[in-house]
Amino acid sequence: MKKWNKTAYIKTILLVIPFFIYYFRPVPDMSEKYYQIMSASLYYQIALSLIFPLIFLPIIAKINFALFEKNFEKPSWNDNPFKHEGKFSFINLVILKSPLVYFQFGAYLIFTTGLSIIFWHYILHQQFYVIGLSPIAMGFGVLGGIWLTVRFSKNDKNRNEELNYR
Repeated sequence: MKKWNKTAYIKTILLVIPFFIYYFRPVPDMSEKYYQIMSASLYYQIALSLIFPLIFLPIIAKINFALFEKNFEKPSWNDNPFKHEGKFSFINLVILKSPLVYFQFGAYLIFTTGLSIIFWHYILHQQFYVIGLSPIAMGFGVLGGIWLTVRFSKNDKNRNEELNYR
C-alpha cells in the first residue's frame, strides 16, 4: 500500500462519519405483512443496484471516449475527487478532471452506508436488516463498473495508438 496523503486521510474520515450517524437514526417498526411485500421487491432492487452501474458506467465512458477522446485512468485513494482544471467555479466542479475518482469515493461512501445500516440494526435490534444490502450492491456495482471502464479504456487507448501509428 502506498503512503497516504492528506486527501486520503480526509476521505477516510468522511467515510467513518456516516458509519456512526446511522446509530442515531430511528428504525421504523415493520409489520410482518409489510416486510414480506417489501422483501419481494427488494431482491429486484438489489439486483438492479448491482447490474445498472456495472453496465452503464463503461457505456458512458465509451461514449465519452468517442466524443472527447479522453482516457480514464485507474483511480487512487490519494486522488482528490473534486480536482478541477483552472479557476474554481461551479461549472469546473461539475466537469471533473478525473470522474472515476469521484465515482470511486461515492462507491465507498455508499458501501459504508450499507454496512452501517446492517451493523447498527443488528447491534441495536438483533435482526438482519435486508435493506442494507441494496447500498452494498450499488457500491460493488460502481466499483465493478470502474474496473470495467479502466479495462476497456486501456483497450481503446491501445487501438487508438495503433490507428495513429499507421
